[in-house]
Amino acid sequence: MWFWLRNRFASYLYSRHLGQGASESSTKNNRLGVLSPFDASAYSEIAIHRLDEQMAQIDAIDTKAAHIFLVSSTVLPISASLLTASDSLIQDCTASHVALAVGLVAYGAGCYRFIRAYRLSEWSRRPKLSKLQEYKEGKSNQEVMRWIGDQSIKSYYQNKNRIELKAKHVGHMIPMLALEALAIGIAVLIPLFF
Repeated sequence: MWFWLRNRFASYLYSRHLGQGASESSTKNNRLGVLSPFDASAYSEIAIHRLDEQMAQIDAIDTKAAHIFLVSSTVLPISASLLTASDSLIQDCTASHVALAVGLVAYGAGCYRFIRAYRLSEWSRRPKLSKLQEYKEGKSNQEVMRWIGDQSIKSYYQNKNRIELKAKHVGHMIPMLALEALAIGIAVLIPLFF
């Protein structure tokens, strides 16, 4: 997998930036898995760029989770004030009590998903500077750049499943918010009409 990915990105960038002027020997070397200094640099830049995009995606998911939680937590006090205003009507309505309980359960489920999403906070961000410092001793620039690219790709794939799980938890918060708002709204409105 690493060999294919490295050659795929390197060959693409090599042909894109150097155009048709590449010699037959350099094309033959690329087919054999030998990267030119340009290719190793491009490979590591692409891998690092992908890892940076992944970190930005994590930030976006965290922001979305925070916004959903904020809205969900705001619905509760507003609804509580409306319930207090119509307290005498709610005491006699069983449907309002059930709807209120459903709303509180939905809020609790949303909080649970929020906590689960935020607990996923340890991300791989290779290469570590200490490892890079150790690795670069006695190595050529091309070897170091290739190693940096490999480490970045390992981090990318290590983070991928955790990001999907985090996004899944945040995705489950949205229907919980809708259910909470609907149930609490019904709890407030039912006594007024029945």
